[in-house]
This record gives sequence, C-alpha cells and structure tokens, in this order.
Amino acid sequence: MRTIYLHVGPYKTGSSSIQKTFFKHRKLLIEKFNLLYLGYHYDHGPSFRNLFHSEPEKLHNNELRGLSKESIEIENKRLKKAISDDIKNHPDSDIIISGEHISDLSYNELLNLKTFLSTYSKDIRIAYLFRDPYNLIKSDLQEAIKNGRATISDWDFDYIIRRYEETPNDFISVFGEAACKFYNFESLISSNVGFVKEFAKEFISINLPESINEITANRSSSNASFYFMNCLNKVQPSVVNGQKNKKRSMVLQKSIRNLKGNKINFQAQLSNDFTQRLNKAVKHACFLSNANYDKVEVSSYDGKIEFEEYELVNFISDLNTQLIEIENEKKSKADDIRDVAISYESTDLELAYKLMKIAKDLKPDGPFISKKLDEYHIKIKKIQS
Repeated sequence: MRTIYLHVGPYKTGSSSIQKTFFKHRKLLIEKFNLLYLGYHYDHGPSFRNLFHSEPEKLHNNELRGLSKESIEIENKRLKKAISDDIKNHPDSDIIISGEHISDLSYNELLNLKTFLSTYSKDIRIAYLFRDPYNLIKSDLQEAIKNGRATISDWDFDYIIRRYEETPNDFISVFGEAACKFYNFESLISSNVGFVKEFAKEFISINLPESINEITANRSSSNASFYFMNCLNKVQPSVVNGQKNKKRSMVLQKSIRNLKGNKINFQAQLSNDFTQRLNKAVKHACFLSNANYDKVEVSSYDGKIEFEEYELVNFISDLNTQLIEIENEKKSKADDIRDVAISYESTDLELAYKLMKIAKDLKPDGPFISKKLDEYHIKIKKIQS
C-alpha cells in the first residue's frame, strides 16, 4: 500500500523552502525514491484549503482575487482532476503533499480531507512543525503587515495559540496519534545537512543527495519597510469590506516592499491574558515535539519608530524611479493614441477628436497633441455651423 506524506506547516516554519525544493526536484524524487510530489503547483496549501473549507470565498487570499464561491467550485473541480491524473500516471508511487494553509482547516474539515485522501491510500502520515513563539510572533506579524492585513497596534495574536494546542490535537484526533509526527523547527534548521534534507530524512526517511541546493524562500523585510507598510495599512488596507481595496497604491506598496535597510526592531502588543494562554499551549507543544521554549512575557508597543536617513533616501529614490516609469509609459501610450487619432482625421473627425483628447489627458504637455486638438475643434465647429 502506498503512503501519503502530508506536510501541513503551519505558517512561518520553512514550508516554502520545503515546497520549492521538492517541486524543483520532482523528477529526482520519482526516479530515485519513487515519490510523487504533486505537480500542479509547488504549494498545495491554498488549493487544498479551498477544497475543504466551509466558506472559502471569505478567505483573505480569495477576497484579494475577487473569487466567488461558484468560481472556487470550478477551480476545485479542475484541481481534483489534476490530482487524479497525476496519481494515475504514477500508480505505484508514494505521494507528498505540502501546504501550510491545510493547518487552517477545522476538525470537521480535516475529516473531509481524510476521506478524500483515503480514496488513494489509508496510510496517511502527518508532519507538523512547531516554532519558538517569540520568533513566530515576530515573523507572523511581519508577513501580515507585508500583505496588507495588519497594523502593529491592532493585530490580534489569539490565532497563534491554536497552532500550539488545538490544531495539533485536531490532527491527532482525525489521523491518529501514531500517524502524526511533530518537529521542532529550530532543531531542523540548525542541521548540518540543511533544513529540507533534515526534514526529508526525519519525516520520509530518505537521504536527499548532497548536490541538491535547497531553495530559501521568504526574504525578511527591512525595519523601514516594515514600519512604512504598517502606515500604509492604516491608511489603505489591502481588503475593505471583503473586497480588494482599489484605492491602495500598488506603486507605493512596491516601493515599500523593495526598501532595504536595517533588520526589523519592534515590540509586539502582548497582554497578560494572552501570554498566560499562549504559554499553556506552548507547554503542550513542547510535550509533543520535545522542544524547550522560553515563556513569553507581557509587552507593549509604544508607537515609536526610528529610521536611518539612508533608509528614507532609498525609499524616496525608488518611489521616484517608479513614478518616472509610469509617466514615461503614459506618454508612450499617448503617442500611440495620437497616431490612431490622426489615422481617423480624414474619415471620422469626431472620433479623431475624442481619441486626441484621451492622448491629451495622458500627455498634457505634448505641443503637437495640443495643436491637433485645436485643429480638430475648429474643423468640427465649422461643420456644425
């Protein structure tokens, strides 16, 4: 009987590195280890979450994409076919599925996931990674701010508690204690052979060749980028009332994300009630994974921000470059529309006039466009009189 290896993250525990490395070396995994890493995408998490979540249309990623429940159902049908075809083409292979979004699923949703996977194999094994809570809080908030979902002062970390106790317990209840393996992220990442190779050895019992270069994933934001994005999120969050915020400047967002500088330095807002509940859950995680994490202490965010002058200069420079590129693109489009307008001036003067007005809006300082616009205006007035 084949085995299904299901890696479920959760978030900020090196999932992208595992996924991208396995995906890049799918051929080697099949040929050397008879392991099928599903090939429709490197990250199986968002699609598997959509398949089994009770309200996928309310998820942040789907709101940003503007997906309705009906459009998600269409995607789900395509996904099931892609998975089925991939597995049918490798009838004797074990299967690897990896996606941190799977850890978002509730107990009942996990039951549905198990039913689905059981059609391919009853032998389902789970890999779940724990991370030091201080580092997780810092990394998680950084990601939430980078994606426009949070601000430092109002971000609620309660969901993190679930990752240390409720979620792993749900996996144990659904798949069985013997099927669930819990790992310490810090231990894996400190391995001499490399994080992904150590994970593959511990979870799947394979030794990946030394020649494989592991793919590191998410680049950490700079301190300036982190705080600038925090301010942008206060003014224009990425989602408003369940819809993508069209008023949010993509130019400004890109400039902020590209901003280089010192490492992030901030203090999260952690209440006494939260730290007590978190420490209780972390104690449970330490029991499951043999980890040894320090207690999380109460802390507050004072709202103070410090930048180096060069960080601000880099931000203004990058933003200025992008704005110039936009202006140049607008002028180029204006010239194209101007030429189309000229092609119509002898056959449809009114259309030529309308097109030239659009060109004028895009390139208000263009003397030739202004001259042509005046010329068309005079000719149309003569015709009308």
